[in-house]
Amino acid sequence: MKLARQQLADVVSWPSFSGGNSLEAEQIRIEATEAILSGKKSPSSALEAASEKIRRLTARFR
Repeated sequence: MKLARQQLADVVSWPSFSGGNSLEAEQIRIEATEAILSGKKSPSSALEAASEKIRRLTARFR
């Protein structure tokens, strides 16, 4: 329990996406992060592409 309390300072909120495509949106976010960390894409291009894909997925739920 002590370790769990110590780790609370590092906890971040889980991203949440509207509608029934939340798992797909989360996968897009994960793939963008992987592309950035592996150097396959620049942060700006990976995040812009991910944002657009997620926007299209969640558009009907706004």
